[in-house]
Amino acid sequence: IVRMTLILALSFVGIIGVFFVRSITNPIRKLAAATTVIAKGDLSHRVAIESTDEIGELARLFDKMAEDLEKITVSKEYADNIFESMMDSLIVFGLDGEIKQVNKVACEFSGYKEEELVGMPSRQLFGREIPFEGAKLNKLVETGYLKNYELICLSKDKVNIPILFNAS
Repeated sequence: IVRMTLILALSFVGIIGVFFVRSITNPIRKLAAATTVIAKGDLSHRVAIESTDEIGELARLFDKMAEDLEKITVSKEYADNIFESMMDSLIVFGLDGEIKQVNKVACEFSGYKEEELVGMPSRQLFGREIPFEGAKLNKLVETGYLKNYELICLSKDKVNIPILFNAS
C-alpha cells in the first residue's frame, strides 16, 4: 500500500509538473512565433497572452513595442512617399557634410545614381563653395534656414549647374 501511495503521489507530482512547465513554455513559444511573424514584416501581429505574471507583462510590452513600431513605420513610409514625389531636388546632408538621402529629381539633375550620391561629401558636389561653412553655416545655425543662395553644383559629367540653394 505504501508503494502504491508513493507511485500515485509521484504520478500526481509528475502531472502537475508537466502542466506547470507547459504554462511557462507555451507563452514563450507564442512570443517566439510572434517575433518571427513581426520580423517578416507583419507589424499588426499581436501576442494573445492573458496572464498577470511576468510572462503576461512581457507579452503586453511586446505588443506595445509592435504597435509603436507599426506607427513609426507608417509615418516613415508616408514621409518617404512625400520625399519621392517632390518636384524639386531634395538632398539630405548629415552634420558631417555627407549626403544621406536624395530624391529622384536630385539624381536626374546631377546625373548621379542614388547609390553614387549617398555617402558623397558635399565638397564633391559643390566644389569649393560648400554651403555648410563660414557665413552660410552661421546663418543656418542662427535662423534655422538658408534661403535662395546661388551656388554651382558639379554634375557627374563635370558640367557646372547653377542652383538656388535652400536649407533648414
